[in-house]
Amino acid sequence: MTATTDRADDAGVMRRVARRCVPAAIVVALALLASPAGSLADGSGTLIHTDKGWVLGSTTSSGMRTFFGIPFARPPTGDLRFHAPEPPEPWGFRLAWSDLSPCPQLGIVTDENCLGLDVYAPPAAESRHLPVMVWFYGGGYVFGWSSMYDPAPLVATGKVIVVTVNYRVGPFGFLALPGLESESPTGQATGDYGLMDQQAGLRWVQRNIAAFGGDPHNVTIFGESAGGNSVCAQVASPLAAGLFGHAISESGFCGASPTLEVDSEQALIASSEAFAARVGCPDVATMVSCLRALPASKLESDSSASSGLTAAGVWEPDVDGYVLPRSLQDAWSSGQFNRVPMIIGTNLNEARLFVFLDELPQLSALTPDQYTSWVDQLFGAQAPAVLDEYPVSAYGAADLAEAQAFTDAGFACPASYEAEHSTAHGQPLWQYEFADVNPPFADLDPFMNMGDFHASELFYLFDLLGLPAPLRPPQQTLSAQMINAWTTFAATGQPGPIGSTPWPAFTDASPQTMVLTSLGSHVIDDFSTEHKCAFWQTITGS
Repeated sequence: MTATTDRADDAGVMRRVARRCVPAAIVVALALLASPAGSLADGSGTLIHTDKGWVLGSTTSSGMRTFFGIPFARPPTGDLRFHAPEPPEPWGFRLAWSDLSPCPQLGIVTDENCLGLDVYAPPAAESRHLPVMVWFYGGGYVFGWSSMYDPAPLVATGKVIVVTVNYRVGPFGFLALPGLESESPTGQATGDYGLMDQQAGLRWVQRNIAAFGGDPHNVTIFGESAGGNSVCAQVASPLAAGLFGHAISESGFCGASPTLEVDSEQALIASSEAFAARVGCPDVATMVSCLRALPASKLESDSSASSGLTAAGVWEPDVDGYVLPRSLQDAWSSGQFNRVPMIIGTNLNEARLFVFLDELPQLSALTPDQYTSWVDQLFGAQAPAVLDEYPVSAYGAADLAEAQAFTDAGFACPASYEAEHSTAHGQPLWQYEFADVNPPFADLDPFMNMGDFHASELFYLFDLLGLPAPLRPPQQTLSAQMINAWTTFAATGQPGPIGSTPWPAFTDASPQTMVLTSLGSHVIDDFSTEHKCAFWQTITGS
């Protein structure tokens, strides 16, 4: 039975009971208010006292305890739209059986009352000072929600507590305007509300996770894509200092990249003002109040038309001088970041996913002319050098050439950059490359094999949307090894071995990378060479 089925069955039973016995349930809850343990009489540990009230969770057939939709901030509506998250109102007693709505995104009109988190924990008898892992979802900062990711495999085999946090995306999370800057308590913060949401979720963990059996002094943040970039942003943010002790960034493009990088405040303000004008709020003097008065559907339908998952969109973190005092590149090059042990990694064929999304609407393979146009648009005067380094003839097809150039420039070499600068400043760091053979759904594109595409490693760590991935037996073994490495890192600050292969730390003297594959994981020391990072240094100037 899948985790989703367990959740549905448990929730359905509890709703039927609640409809008949709501008064009795409230009486039971009130009777337990004096109980310091915060558990039901049967010891299930599904009634927990938080700093804002009691939450009643449920238990799956495997024994995992789940608590869904716990608010960590007030609904960001009205004057709280485009505002730092505010503490939620106390609730007394709350049924934690269903998620809050995803935050508005990509044309999906949802409820702005979305700032909640989910907690997944082992049985109460096994939950004493457990390591805590806090997950930030990906989606290009325009898409995603916490319940897409079911961490049951991590919880069950790694004996950790996993918290998944909703945060605002698109204009709701990253719109920057001078009017918003001036109204902030510091007089300088604008545009990084999604990152502030994540920090609010982490502060909730510090205050409350001990009641669920977690150790607030042993918290690991992890995420993939925009979630991995968020991890790096939190490592770089002075406001997040002390909220976590370890970090894992999967495909997070944290270093120098000509394609994906934290934007300057001026650039984001300019794009935000243009966006405001498009939705009918062109007057700078009334822009903020006008945007707050618009329905969420108007803001999201326009933003989704101008931004997407196939390229870096306008909605992303910016260097606001408060949440992020400097760019990620500058943070790592200067050593001004929170020095916590980190795992960073990328996938062998990251960008084939984005090429697939470009090929899908036209129902044909990318042409050499389209590839040349892409390079010209992205690299300008340096385009001829890129085309010489990544000619179509070397890869056999234009889509493969573009995917390799994008993978190296946007993912692999930024990871290499971060690893080199992290260790230069004394940060313990372990690097990986996910390179399994024919991972699930690699054959989705009829024009090229997608290989180890962006996000493909997630099938080895989570049940996505509650559905276990179709992994072959050797891949199931790799999945177990990765889960062990990730959760061992959460517990100790050092990853466990991959099978019988020890995972060495990345150092200046020994820049080693663990290659994750079901054919037998192994360590290499030429990752930077394989991805032409010396060439990309000449392009980025870093």
